[in-house]
Amino acid sequence: MKKVLAGVVILVLPGLLYAGKVPCPALAAESQARDGQSFSPLSLKLTTVMDVPLEESQPVFEVGAGLLAGMEYRLPFLRWVYISGEVGFHEEAANLVTLSVSVFTAALGVGLRVDLLPWLSASAGVSGGAFGCILNDPGTSGGNALLSADVRLVLLPGPWRLTLGVSYQDLLSFYRGLGAMIGLSCDLPARARREVVTWQR
Repeated sequence: MKKVLAGVVILVLPGLLYAGKVPCPALAAESQARDGQSFSPLSLKLTTVMDVPLEESQPVFEVGAGLLAGMEYRLPFLRWVYISGEVGFHEEAANLVTLSVSVFTAALGVGLRVDLLPWLSASAGVSGGAFGCILNDPGTSGGNALLSADVRLVLLPGPWRLTLGVSYQDLLSFYRGLGAMIGLSCDLPARARREVVTWQR
């Protein structure tokens, strides 16, 4: 009996070792399909901001608050690069006077996002656009270009994620400051891809 088992092992073992070295197209395709389905390039974002004025803006403005809504699209062929679009509303109060300013912003940007863990990503981006502002005194308004930069941590495995970050915003000739951000983002489901498996003999 032992000789029979030894003979079976000797005959079967080389075949198993050889099979383990040969990649299976079906398994490879399944792995690629799962990877493609788990990656969602488009996400929607909603962020609250605490605005802290800097430099020449400090004597004029107090700490303010804002709300940002936008989207982020990660390039499928270069996943660590994203493009973004965002609109925002900020309410800034003036020092020493009973005036407040409503600020509306719109910007487009580009940045880098690195997935460190399944539940943790880090991103950094820059953007440019325009803003308009309205004083609480009717008929007084203005606007100009804006530049901004931000760094963020993206937490939780998704599709709902928590975002924490810091931003720098320069509303040209009007306001300059930092923002402490906390928000939510939602990854939109990616369309399932069809994988074609070609068996080569």
